[in-house]
Amino acid sequence: MPSGFLIRSISSILVILVAAAVVYSPRPILILLLIALAFIGALELYRMVSSLYPGMSLGLLLLLTISLVISGALANMTGKLYWVLFACCASVLSPAAFSVLRLSPKEGMIPWLFTTGSSLYVGLPMAHIELIRGLESGREWLILAIISTWITDTSAYIAGSMFGRRKLAPKISPGKTVEGAVASTVFTILLVTILVPLFRLPISLTWGPIVGLALAFACQMGDLAESFIKRAVGVKDSGNIIPGHGGLLDRIDGLLWVVLITYYIANLALT
Repeated sequence: MPSGFLIRSISSILVILVAAAVVYSPRPILILLLIALAFIGALELYRMVSSLYPGMSLGLLLLLTISLVISGALANMTGKLYWVLFACCASVLSPAAFSVLRLSPKEGMIPWLFTTGSSLYVGLPMAHIELIRGLESGREWLILAIISTWITDTSAYIAGSMFGRRKLAPKISPGKTVEGAVASTVFTILLVTILVPLFRLPISLTWGPIVGLALAFACQMGDLAESFIKRAVGVKDSGNIIPGHGGLLDRIDGLLWVVLITYYIANLALT
């Protein structure tokens, strides 16, 4: 067995175990796990972006990202979503204060925007994973988000490899095709329509395809967003923490957007 294949297989198993831990672990362990994942994701973003914009503060970025994760836990414990809003405000205002006090106007604008954007990009979805776990049938909603992301990514790759002709976003991700995007959307719609009654989620069958469409779109946009960042800074992978797969953000780029949409769809369904 080729060593590269073995490494990728072991890494894939570890990724599955982490996903299972996110879904099923007790809440204290979940919070610690999300903090660790947010830390790694923010660090990968910093390493990509800081080479072009050295004025960014790694310590501030990590603090804001982790604060967002903790805000999700506080919102669940208190039933008050304003904890997340407060953390979002801190992600905007703290980098602004840092830039004003430490950097010149020309030097400070870009680090301010990138620190705010990076903390929200990683921390806010992690907070929403915690928020999803706090919902009725939260585990089922989270499984739906994870499976939808996987089927969208996998079917887009397979269909694009077999039938792809027209490039979806050639300047951002040349490997992605329109045919792959369409096929993955269809597969995700079908899958979500099947899983909604199977998981006994409070969504009618007529809304199942709409939810599937929303999750497929979110996954593809999340994938393209990370590709946009990598293309802008000139790197192939966000990191190398997962041997044979690249960085953490390379594995969860679509999921970061999907969990956001999933949380608000679930809330609409539960009201």
